[in-house]
Amino acid sequence: MLIRLLVILFVFAKFHSYQGCTIKKNRVNLPCKEYNLNNPYRIKLSDQLGEISGVGFYPKDSSVFAISDESGSLYKIQLNKKMLTLRWKFDQTHDFEDVVLHDSTFYVLESNGNIQSLRFSAKGDTIFKRRSIFPAKNSKKNEFETLYYDEQSNGLIMICKDCEADKKSSVSAWNFNLESDTYTPSAFSINVLQIAKKTMQENLKFQPSAAAVNPVTKDVWILSSVNQLLIVTDITGNTKAKKIAIQALEFLKKKTLFKDYLMPIGNDGWCNKKDPKVAVFDQQAIEVMAMVLMFEQAYNATKETKFLADMNTSFMWFLGRNELHIPLYDPETHGCSVHWARPARPKRLALSPRPSRWACTINL
Repeated sequence: MLIRLLVILFVFAKFHSYQGCTIKKNRVNLPCKEYNLNNPYRIKLSDQLGEISGVGFYPKDSSVFAISDESGSLYKIQLNKKMLTLRWKFDQTHDFEDVVLHDSTFYVLESNGNIQSLRFSAKGDTIFKRRSIFPAKNSKKNEFETLYYDEQSNGLIMICKDCEADKKSSVSAWNFNLESDTYTPSAFSINVLQIAKKTMQENLKFQPSAAAVNPVTKDVWILSSVNQLLIVTDITGNTKAKKIAIQALEFLKKKTLFKDYLMPIGNDGWCNKKDPKVAVFDQQAIEVMAMVLMFEQAYNATKETKFLADMNTSFMWFLGRNELHIPLYDPETHGCSVHWARPARPKRLALSPRPSRWACTINL
């Protein structure tokens, strides 16, 4: 369990890649640059932390919150204060596996899927707790060790380590909604066959024991101590989704980037298979910005630099590289001058060959 803590700390340090890190004995000053997994920095903890099963980094004061496997205690390890450790007792003996801090509340995962919510009083001397029961008919046949926060669903993701409903070819995940305290199955599924193929391991039984979301790329890093594997996947947990997304992206590029500038499909008519012609106008600025964000995510997912070029081309639409060669953004006023397609609806940014009397100012 101690090894698990150190590995998670190493992975977290990689996520937070900044310059200016200085590491001395029993002292870690953040922010720091990318961690070198091939040359790890080792931290020796006290004996009471020998059975740590879950950790969560607290960047406000460079400390780590942790739980012990069966003691029912929450720990705070202060990395910059000679490993000074604080301890709060919140429950009796259970098989605790992971902990997540979100919005001033600690969420502690039990191996059977139950989740305890812990919140400190204003004075910090009392812990208020609530326990949510996993809905499976036989929770003894479901085992979890992984919990992390998912901002898209505003919930917690639990990845099965050994769940009865899972087949050998897949590992499922559950979502715990923070607003309703309800569980939802099939948040996503991990294709074990793809992992087995990449690692050249036949009959692989993938058993996740820790996971975290990279705050920069939004990829999910999943650790399996049993399999001695660290895998990176997209937020759906299935690399097949990435392949389909790239195929859809390439189709959209053929329709909108066949010139040396972006020409989004206009809203004056429909684009269909029978009629290869597409509406040139009216082009909507919101779709252009969506293209910029799409190419950014494509680069984050593939690291192919061509998507950076596509992202730049799309953004230049605002600066005049468009069908009318008219810039929407004015660098002198830091606002926009807009040709409106329909003056009756002046709140819609559009590019149209028809002049009009409308104009607007936007802070960029």
